[in-house]
Amino acid sequence: MPRSRPSLPVRLATVLLAAGLLAVSAPQAAHAAGLRVTIDDGVDEVQPGDDVTYTITFTNDEAQAATGTIVASVPAYASIADAPDGTVSGTDASWPVTVEPGQAVTLTLDVNVGEVPDDVYSVTTTASVYLGDPAAASPTIRSADADSIPGHEPRLAAGEGGDKATGAARPVLPVLVSVVAVLIIAGVVVGLLIARRRRHGAENG
Repeated sequence: MPRSRPSLPVRLATVLLAAGLLAVSAPQAAHAAGLRVTIDDGVDEVQPGDDVTYTITFTNDEAQAATGTIVASVPAYASIADAPDGTVSGTDASWPVTVEPGQAVTLTLDVNVGEVPDDVYSVTTTASVYLGDPAAASPTIRSADADSIPGHEPRLAAGEGGDKATGAARPVLPVLVSVVAVLIIAGVVVGLLIARRRRHGAENG
């Protein structure tokens, strides 16, 4: 049996998606193959008022030296307490670096977590590496550390798929199954009544 070809819209969407991925990755592909950056504060949860220390490691496994800028960015509700050997500007800290082939550089960032908005469920801090112009729109590579906030778990809003009192999800599927079952039974009963009436009419005729 011959295999059916995808429809024209599906083929166009596939082509556009591939082109978009190539466009996004192309500027970074020349430099990012042998470069790695990580950021970690060693914890999985944070509370408002906590002081955390992030460790940023930039590794160069390429054949040539990597010269650029490492930029760490914290959320608006957090503040940078210290960025040894770096420059702090608002919620960003930056370090100019040159890392030789096969080498790595490790940096630290001390941050205080302030009052977190109720609709924020994690504290996310990023580490970006810009090779060449630090004002470039996109970093060469980027990593992030996200810590959950106890008591800030997402909840269903009242009246949006849940009961107003508890926020619990309503059992929609059982209700739908019951309605469909009732409709099927009603249809069968009506069909039997019509068939019976026709049969009686034919016998009386």
